[in-house]
Amino acid sequence: MYFSGNAIYENDVMSAINHCEALGYKEQDIIIDSIIGGSTQIKPWSTDGKNSFSIMRRTSELWKFYDVMHGVLRAKNGHTGVNFRYVIGPTFTMPSKIIPTRFTYDETK
Repeated sequence: MYFSGNAIYENDVMSAINHCEALGYKEQDIIIDSIIGGSTQIKPWSTDGKNSFSIMRRTSELWKFYDVMHGVLRAKNGHTGVNFRYVIGPTFTMPSKIIPTRFTYDETK
């Protein structure tokens, strides 16, 4: 079991894989279960009837998706023998704060 403090990536699974490999484990013996802070899916989108504001909104959605999934996608691409068993995230938009320790009771719940 390895826990990352996520100093650079939302979910730095690459460091966990590298740590396991440094301990002598082969890729096929490494199993990754990952919890991320955003959606693991990109919703379908059609360009029909869209304007510049809706395109900006979609760009923001894509940016948020890749922000939380970058570490996982990068690790999957570089370590094809690793079993990424579970990659889960919320199905709703998570609240955010500049100072995360100030979430209200309802936001935390």
